[in-house]
Amino acid sequence: MREKIWKAQGEDPKVMKEMNNVKLGQDSLFQVSKDGLVVIGNRIYLPDDKVLKSEVLKEAYESKLAIHPGSTKMYRALK
Repeated sequence: MREKIWKAQGEDPKVMKEMNNVKLGQDSLFQVSKDGLVVIGNRIYLPDDKVLKSEVLKEAYESKLAIHPGSTKMYRALK
């Protein structure tokens, strides 16, 4: 999943613009993690890609390690 997110980030105009701002020395909330993913704070930035977002939600919901805590708790965990 991380590789899919990384690839989508590389094609996202918002990420490209923010990374250019960082290179120019301008302030940005975006950072690049050690593994190359674009993050905001300690959260991975997920581009506005409906298919990718659906996959992330499906993985979180159907994972054998996940217990469905209810929609509000699940939203907070994914956020």
